[in-house]
Amino acid sequence: MSRKHFRKPARDTVTAVILETARTQKVETPAFWSHVADELGVDRDQLSDLIDEYRIVVPVRLPEREGVR
Repeated sequence: MSRKHFRKPARDTVTAVILETARTQKVETPAFWSHVADELGVDRDQLSDLIDEYRIVVPVRLPEREGVR
């Protein structure tokens, strides 16, 4: 994998895209991760590296509405 032209997105950007995508798609699907990677302009391996590097905790499930616990 070449990182020659890889521009790393900020932690807050990665987190925001993951959370926004989790509102409409199931986190455990490959399509979810492909969509997140596409939105960030990285490949899935780079996305995995970013999640590890930034120590992002990926939600398994989000509430349907804000305020729901």
